[in-house]
Parts: sequence; structure tokens; C-alpha cells
Amino acid sequence: MVDVVAASDCRILFMDMEFLHDPTLAGYSWHQKMLSNMLSISIRKNLTLSHRIFCTSPKTIRERLLTYLSSQAGKAGSSSFQIPFNRQQMADYLNLDRSALSKELGKMRDEGLITFHKNQFTLLHPALNESH
Repeated sequence: MVDVVAASDCRILFMDMEFLHDPTLAGYSWHQKMLSNMLSISIRKNLTLSHRIFCTSPKTIRERLLTYLSSQAGKAGSSSFQIPFNRQQMADYLNLDRSALSKELGKMRDEGLITFHKNQFTLLHPALNESH
């Protein structure tokens, strides 16, 4: 049901999740750590997916860009920030066509809303930091 790509050589451990529910394992320190780690991973993944849904729910390309860029500015605590994506990755993340995304970024730059160079962005209009 999923595809996974590793950044480097690795080993994969497939586990029967019922194994972790075994009450006889509760006394082992590794058992509590395993449950804690799995819960942390699950929470982070859920937050990541929720953020993506939040950014892809607006109808227009501009609204999606403003939502995403404003959230990145908020995360950075500054109107100037760096995003973790190149254009294709950002288009994929926002579920947009790369050329349409680039065209809209150009329009926003020409309108004086943003400046950017590669993955470094600055929101120029103060309301953009607050509205999304």
C-alpha cells in the first residue's frame, strides 16, 4: 500500500504490532522505549500530514502558496525564511503543476508581495504574515 525510499543502505524490520501488546513485556525497559518512540513517530507524521492538508485545501494556486509561505514564516519567526524544497518538490507538496507554481510566484514577486531566490523567501507585505 505504500512505497518507501531510504536515503542510505538500511535494514527493515517488519513487526507484528500485536507483539507490543503482550503484557509480559511491560517490565522490560526497551518495551516502554519502543512504545514511546512509535508514538512520537506517529504524532510527528500526523502533524506533517495535517499541515500538508491545511496547505493544499485552498482552491487557488495563490492561496496555497500564501498559506504555505505564511506558515513557513511563522515557523521561522521572520518574514525571511528558507524552505526545505526546490520548485518541483514544493509543487508536489502543494499538489500543483511546477510551471503554474513558478508562474504564480513570478506574479507575486512582480506585485511586490514576495521576493525569492531559489528556496530563500521574504514576505514583503506585513498582512501576509498574519492572514494565513
